[in-house]
Amino acid sequence: MKYLKILLFCLLLIISCSTHENEKIISNDAKPDKNILSVKIMKNCSIRKQNFNIASYNNDLYCSYYQNNKYYFYKVIVKDNNLNYDELLFTCNQGKGPMDIMSLNGFSIKNNKIYTYDSNLKRISIFNFNGKNLDVINLNNYISDLSISKNKIFITGFIKTNLEVIDLKTGSQIKKIKYAEIEKLTDRGYGKMGPICYDKNSKKIYRGYWEEPYRIKIYNRDIKLKNVIKKDLDHNISEFERTENKGFIGKFLIKDLAIYKDYLVALEGSCGYIDDKKRKWRIDKFKINVFNKNTGKNIYEITNDKLSNLGAFINGIIDINNKYIIFELKQIKETNKLLDIKTDSALIFVENPLNNYEQKNN
Repeated sequence: MKYLKILLFCLLLIISCSTHENEKIISNDAKPDKNILSVKIMKNCSIRKQNFNIASYNNDLYCSYYQNNKYYFYKVIVKDNNLNYDELLFTCNQGKGPMDIMSLNGFSIKNNKIYTYDSNLKRISIFNFNGKNLDVINLNNYISDLSISKNKIFITGFIKTNLEVIDLKTGSQIKKIKYAEIEKLTDRGYGKMGPICYDKNSKKIYRGYWEEPYRIKIYNRDIKLKNVIKKDLDHNISEFERTENKGFIGKFLIKDLAIYKDYLVALEGSCGYIDDKKRKWRIDKFKINVFNKNTGKNIYEITNDKLSNLGAFINGIIDINNKYIIFELKQIKETNKLLDIKTDSALIFVENPLNNYEQKNN
């Protein structure tokens, strides 16, 4: 889940968190394989709902949206490039009560439960598929992203929290890694945010960062830092900044992370640039970096012309399966030139080339 738009006025040093004597830097000097570039955008699906969020679970898609002071949770299917609301699961009133949601920034589904994040109340509410509220976990910090295992929630934040681990049974904090004092941000910095991804097979946690330098930190099940994946940039990166009549500008070096088989998939996207008066965005390049999740080697790069130009608007990875990589696209009018979408957001289904890559290299 990619939640809060907050601001960074300068790029800072690499995150300094609790390290371990066995920590190893994994450098990627060699260029990744780019032989397979015939990536196809297979279909796109327009979305016509306010405050839309979507998640994948067991190869099914689920969504939430806001309407008339209620949040609706549906199981959905995509048919003929249309999003069909297949089954209403439950609704929540907008409010501050234990069963309510004030401001939904996203949700995840794990362990047959729905985990919602409320940025206004700074809490995670847990529901079953019938809408019964199972638990509420109150937080002390805003969330950048979260990932869920069977017994734990792993959270990245900003300003204070680099990585936080919460026990799902008790709701109590197991461990918290703070940012180094030198890297505490003023004016609610943007770039320290970033994605987190838990791999249930290896029991490892992968933590990426939006800002320079490019790095993915790998923690073991005891939250000890073991490895850091690094990669040289093949483009110039500008600072995140905000001035009067302007929005944010800069690169998302690691916008989202996902595990697929033995691959760690990392989105490298970009912010746009907006002038409040002219409402004009700058579209920067976008690509998908693929690493071997065990060795950290950068083995493959996925892009094409259409994907490249959608970089500023792709919000994150919804799912990776044998057929597709599914993205959520936060659409702004410039994307109409690239795709036939006329709504605020959409789902993009991209042909998954990793199976072909796997066959060629085995």
